[in-house]
Amino acid sequence: MKIELTDREVDRLTKILKERYSGSLNLFEIADIKGILEKMGVEVKDWTPTFAELNS
Repeated sequence: MKIELTDREVDRLTKILKERYSGSLNLFEIADIKGILEKMGVEVKDWTPTFAELNS
């Protein structure tokens, strides 16, 4: 699926996801959010397992 977002929407969505990412204790949720942020071009510097790593 492809969607187009304005710069304002990307900034807002990034802020929301980063807040949720930093407050979550669920590793599956953290991995999903990290993947979304990386697809949006946001660098996530701390280590978080990927979804594949969690399922292995």
